[in-house]
Amino acid sequence: MKRFFLYSLLLLAGATNLLAQQGSLKTGFDTDKYPEVSFVWHELNPAVIPAAEFALEEGAVATNISVQQMAQVDMPKHQSLIVLWEDMASQGAHMHDFSQRILLDFFPTLQASDEVLLAVFNRHTPGENVMRPLTDGFTSNRQDLINAVSSHQHSTATYRDRPLESDVFPAVNEALQTLQKRDKEGYAKSIVVITSGMPLENSATNSVVSVQQLALQYHIPIYVVQYASNHGPSTKVEGLANDTYGMNVTCVSANHSDNVEKGKQALRDFYSVLPVRYAGQDYRITFTTRSPRGHQEQMLKLTVAGFEYQQTFVTPSHTFASWVKAHVVLFILLVVLALLLIGATIFYIIYVKRKHEREIGNVINLQNEQMQQAEDKIKHQQQELAAYKMQQEEQVQREKAQQEIERLTQLMHSRNLYPRLQFIVNSETQSYEIHQLETVIGRTANQADVVIPDATVSRRHALIVFDGRTCRRARR
Repeated sequence: MKRFFLYSLLLLAGATNLLAQQGSLKTGFDTDKYPEVSFVWHELNPAVIPAAEFALEEGAVATNISVQQMAQVDMPKHQSLIVLWEDMASQGAHMHDFSQRILLDFFPTLQASDEVLLAVFNRHTPGENVMRPLTDGFTSNRQDLINAVSSHQHSTATYRDRPLESDVFPAVNEALQTLQKRDKEGYAKSIVVITSGMPLENSATNSVVSVQQLALQYHIPIYVVQYASNHGPSTKVEGLANDTYGMNVTCVSANHSDNVEKGKQALRDFYSVLPVRYAGQDYRITFTTRSPRGHQEQMLKLTVAGFEYQQTFVTPSHTFASWVKAHVVLFILLVVLALLLIGATIFYIIYVKRKHEREIGNVINLQNEQMQQAEDKIKHQQQELAAYKMQQEEQVQREKAQQEIERLTQLMHSRNLYPRLQFIVNSETQSYEIHQLETVIGRTANQADVVIPDATVSRRHALIVFDGRTCRRARR
């Protein structure tokens, strides 16, 4: 007994800690409008939590927040259900009839895409599962479900020790394990339990606390219909439904038909809210942080409906605009320095360019001067060559002329060709024998070889030339 009590306390402490984790951060922190920060918080609780139930502390300092309930846009469209039917002989035929009638009314209303595993349970038999399936696994065939319900015979097993109590919690535990392994996208997972509301708890692992802890961990709501016409409802079973965010309906009327109708309506009500309650609620929480940028970790404590959650928020790195805003003076100095550097760079580029242009101009001028000097030198050499050639030609001409003079002179002497020139001056006849190749006749002695003192004769009046054959008057 002491060991059972100790186990119960440990599980209660674990469950209390788990219940404190009914919410979670659904998205990362949105810092696009920093220092305004927002995030989406998800609560398993399908009921809308008032904004006043939210509180936020940043670094142990309370911070004003804005809480906005978000539309549920990702609700599942299909259902994965496990229906647990308590079948205890000691509960009598009314309990069996109640369960059959409400299930036969419920299964035809299911959508064609929904899948259901129908199982019965009573007491655990060593070596066997508490949950005994009536269908071949999950099925979407509604007629198979109806046939399974109609053909099931009421159990005749009786128990000497606490005969009215069933292993409802172990059965739910097995159902949770089965549903957790079934991962189909777009399907809401839920468990529906039809029970008399008299659970057997004989160990720490066979308690409402352990089952509740597992249901919250797996995020699987539990819906309960209690047929408790012969006794009061079980608060533990009701608490299991409420604390896992399912629903509980208790049928306690003395009129069996009234209980059946209430049970039918309960299943219809459950089915209508399964997706909504499974999806929970999302809230966008917005606050203005006092923490500067710089990629620093900040501790946040979010309190929702009395439960506290610790979150780590990393401040974003500086953007250009945020850095400028935080360092205006330094930014201005940097801009001025940058402009000075740009100006100095432009000035240096212009200086280097002009210096290079001057150097290129000097090189070009030097090359032009060298080319001009070379051209002048070539021209001078050409002129010297031409003068030399002219001198040579003149020399040749002089030599030829001298040779011709010598030839003619020799010819004149060798042939004794000395013509005689006669002329009359003042009625007096005069004669002159020519002994040279060219003889000038004129009025003055300094310009003529033969002087004729007559006014009608010019100073160089005529030139007599010997051409090798005769003497003739040449043109002056």
